[in-house]
Amino acid sequence: MKRLHVSFFRLGIVSAVLCAIPAASRADELDEGFRKLQRQESAESAAARREAARQLRNGFFVEKAVPTLVKLLGDRDAGVRLAAAESVRAFCSMPAFRPVPGGRGEGPRWDGEWFQRVLGSQLDELTARLKKLPPEDAKARPVLEHALRKLKVRLAAARITLRAGIGTPIRTDPEGEVTVEGGELRDAKGKRLAKLTRGGDVACWAFSPDGKLLAVGLRYDSSKESRDSYTIRGYLHLYDTATGDLLGEGGGLYGPVTHIAFDKRGKTVLYQKGRYEEQGGK
Repeated sequence: MKRLHVSFFRLGIVSAVLCAIPAASRADELDEGFRKLQRQESAESAAARREAARQLRNGFFVEKAVPTLVKLLGDRDAGVRLAAAESVRAFCSMPAFRPVPGGRGEGPRWDGEWFQRVLGSQLDELTARLKKLPPEDAKARPVLEHALRKLKVRLAAARITLRAGIGTPIRTDPEGEVTVEGGELRDAKGKRLAKLTRGGDVACWAFSPDGKLLAVGLRYDSSKESRDSYTIRGYLHLYDTATGDLLGEGGGLYGPVTHIAFDKRGKTVLYQKGRYEEQGGK
């Protein structure tokens, strides 16, 4: 029996090593791909620099791409600047919050550290590049202005804290530009910007005091899917009201969200949750 245990132990080690090889190989490929793009940023060919700027919006490169994109925003070629601006805008549209699975008894995680870490020391220079444009950048100007707005909203979202509490929710957009109706965020013309029901049914919502953010509390009830077993839990989501982009997740809460509100300064989201329920099948 002891030999059998040793054999299984060795087999486990071998399996782990074999599984790690493809992942390590993939990481090496991505590193080499990024180094290639870094070399392209200094190429004589404007076409090569434009392609590098476009490729840097790839999600695999995001954590390393910001310094290179900042440099390309100041490129001598207008086409390169436009491609870099589009990549920055794409980066600012990516989910900045990485949901962390919560355990029973834990509170939700609402963490914007990842986004701020990726920007690092480049934030001031990136903002300056987005604001300062050569007069001939007519095509890039609206893209850069859009990227700058997204950057400001995402930074504001990244700095929001989340804690249990009760506040006064703002149920209608202070700017009057969007509405929450039928589990959707819609603009003034009725166009759907976001489906708010992913992860459960909308139980409550609140706009930030400046109307730029929307916090949504969800109730997930799996008894609708199964009669034998079910779970009732909740989720918290944060949206950009202008674009419908999902900016953050509070993760899985053990209990349906029953109340959500911003504080008066719009710096904290207060929430309440109900009782967590779980019933196992026979």
